[in-house]
Amino acid sequence: TRLSAAETAWTLQYYKNTQWLLEPLIQTGTLDNEQTLGLRQRYCEAIEKSGNEERASSCFNELYIDNPTQLSLLSYSADLAHRRGNNDVYLHKLKELYSLEPSAKTASSIGYALEKNKQWEDAESWHETAYSTDTKLEYAVAYAGSLLGNKKSEVAKGILLHIIEDPGSSPEQREYAYNNLASIYFYNKSYREADTAWENASKERDTPVYTLRRIVTNNVSGNHDIAHQLALPYGIDLPEDLSVEYHQDWYAAVGETYYKNKNYKNSQGVFGKLSKLKPT
Repeated sequence: TRLSAAETAWTLQYYKNTQWLLEPLIQTGTLDNEQTLGLRQRYCEAIEKSGNEERASSCFNELYIDNPTQLSLLSYSADLAHRRGNNDVYLHKLKELYSLEPSAKTASSIGYALEKNKQWEDAESWHETAYSTDTKLEYAVAYAGSLLGNKKSEVAKGILLHIIEDPGSSPEQREYAYNNLASIYFYNKSYREADTAWENASKERDTPVYTLRRIVTNNVSGNHDIAHQLALPYGIDLPEDLSVEYHQDWYAAVGETYYKNKNYKNSQGVFGKLSKLKPT
């Protein structure tokens, strides 16, 4: 039958053939409403798979207008606008979806879409809505990030501590929380707390970036002996997996550490390497 042929064409990824086979079935009106809805959705999907995203968007819009209770169609239409990079349409559809069926997931998506439009305060409000609706850690991370972006570090601190203390948090989430918490402590001149937080971040992900931040923190706070202990395993060399963007900062911080600890030989060696770096 034509329907089974269309299913075969879809399975074989012959999307233009799928459209051609489905079109008369949709137009005849011989199928019941549920079947017609399913075939029309498959027809729209086939248009998208064929690469005609603009026509697919119109197809889904028409389908949703004819079936306004099918919110999955509105959600799919929003996702299609997102994939096309049409952020304003995506945002409009998300807000419509939220007005019909509020959820933390949709609120969070609205927050991210607003961030893309650089509407930072509005984005924060939607991330707060998502987090207050559902305290899942993904929403906590998004809300904390929004607060930090809006320079509301004291409010963010409480969210970051919640992430750390939650037994269900992942290493990536805890690393994120510890790293940002350390930055808050550092800029508040709470250097001991900053050092501890960056040490904890390094336990979640072993990277020399956190060693560098601990060295800088202890240099600033005058704890040069701690900074020295952190630097000594590397001698005058860079850590093997340290990104190029940090090379200059590493040599500067470690050179200062050696100098303050009267390790002049290492200090000269490090500053010599620093002088040979090309300015970034």
